[in-house]
Amino acid sequence: MDILARGWRRFDVVELSGEKAYLQAEVSFFDDDDSTPAPAELRDQALAYHAAISGLASCQGRGAPDLDDPQLSFQLAQALPDLDFLHALLARRSETGRLKELNRYLAEYIPRQSRIERVKHLAPTNGFGGPAAF
Repeated sequence: MDILARGWRRFDVVELSGEKAYLQAEVSFFDDDDSTPAPAELRDQALAYHAAISGLASCQGRGAPDLDDPQLSFQLAQALPDLDFLHALLARRSETGRLKELNRYLAEYIPRQSRIERVKHLAPTNGFGGPAAF
């Protein structure tokens, strides 16, 4: 099965149990260790990246983020397809740390994804945007 779930609360798996035909787990819920607001410059940079990523065809259709959310990083990361990165982001226990990681990731992701989308657009053409000559 390939299941993607949406959670409401973060947790660590403490112990897995295979006693039944399906896996069960004992979990430990957690919240951020540091509840201080992230620096404004980190939030502003992340919002600028969010605006840039919203212009990519692969990331369109996301609504505007709630700027009053103390965990804004989670909203901004929703458009990303990299499940390993998203999992690592979930494990971070501070909004400042998440925004730093998100900004670092998006600084590389946006130019790379822009190139990919440009090549996908040009691939069926003659390389200059016109119809391919056969």
